[in-house]
Amino acid sequence: MIWFAQDSSDRVLYEIRRNDERGGFELHLIYSNGRRTIEHFQNSTDLVRGARQVQNELRGSGWRTHHS
Repeated sequence: MIWFAQDSSDRVLYEIRRNDERGGFELHLIYSNGRRTIEHFQNSTDLVRGARQVQNELRGSGWRTHHS
């Protein structure tokens, strides 16, 4: 699943992936300036909680989300 968010001057892509090597899931955040972060989750419950937290933090900071 891929989501996009942007504010007036920046853009971030956040992508959810399965991690076949370690098990569980990864939440990748890729910023337009090249910065990347990866969060690891062992189960879908934690993944959903983490993804919602990211969305809420972005919205709270003035970012608009675009789903694709």
